Formats: sequence, structure tokens, C-alpha cells
Amino acid sequence: MFKKTEDLLLPFNQYRIYLMEIMTSLLKLVQTYAFDIEEIFGENFNAYSYLESFNSIHEVKKWIIEKAIRINRYIKRERINSSMMLIEKAKQYIKENYSDYDVSVEKLCSKLHVSPTYFSTMFKKETGTSFVNYLTATRLEEAVKLLNTTDDKTYMIAEKVGYPEANYFSYVFKKQFGVSPSKYRKN
Repeated sequence: MFKKTEDLLLPFNQYRIYLMEIMTSLLKLVQTYAFDIEEIFGENFNAYSYLESFNSIHEVKKWIIEKAIRINRYIKRERINSSMMLIEKAKQYIKENYSDYDVSVEKLCSKLHVSPTYFSTMFKKETGTSFVNYLTATRLEEAVKLLNTTDDKTYMIAEKVGYPEANYFSYVFKKQFGVSPSKYRKN
């Protein structure tokens, strides 16, 4: 936009209209994200008065670029924070619901109001593993605790940790630990 206005070779006073549009866009962006306007632009900020205080397009351009970079940093930080909160909610959901047979990415994403594709990408990026692998690890971790602390039969433990089929539970357990749940318990 600066290049466009510079090419017009207008007097600085006429550039102010274009610059006001840019400043208005920046202010709308700050308000959209509910950032503190004074933290970004300074105390008692008034776009029109501020624009009047500049003597050259170069000064305004430099100031606007600085503010745009600052707003961009705030937005990136906001996105990181919201991604981390999303992942923490997902981990909590798994912790509270791992014993449900029908826990799924789709069901979780419906509760979190995000798309499964976006969620899966963010989850893997933040945790280093997929949702399914994280759920499986949580279930198996709980199964190990139950094998070590109870006399429950394997099929009962399978049900308690979200596997309706004891054979499938044994398969997953053996795949992870190299031994069946009953052999694990004996050792």
C-alpha cells in the first residue's frame, strides 16, 4: 500500500488519507483480538492526532511498520497460547474419558469446536504423537496400574480402560510391552 501511495506523487497531506486507512485497519485488528490498544499504540492514543504529528511519509511508514510487526507478534503469541490451551483440554478429556469405548477425535473435536484435521495437526505438533497413540498410551498406562494393584481379570481391566474386546486389548498390550497382560502380571 505504501508503494501505491508513493507512486501517486501526492503531497504529504493527501497521503494522510491512505495512511489513516492503514491505521484504521491496524486498530480494527487490535480490537478483533481484544488486545490492549494503549499497550500497542501508547497512552491516550488518537489516530488522527498522531497522524498529524508526522512530518514525512517516511516517519509514518516507519511507525506503521513497527506497530504492524508488534501486532503480528501479539497475534502469534495469542495463537500459541490458544493452541496450548486446546491441547491441554484434549489431554484432560482423554484423562477423564479414556475408559469410554467410543472416544474419538471426531467426538473430542465436536466438544472443542475445531475441525479434526486442524486438531490432529496441532496435537501432533504439540505432543509429538497422534491422538490415537496418546489415547492408547493413556489406556495402557492405566492398565499397567490395574494389573499391578488389583486381582481383576484381564477382560475386566480391558473394559475399565476402554477396550470392549479383551482379545484386542491383549493384542495392543503385547504389541506395546512384548508380553500379554497375564504374563506381565506374573512377572
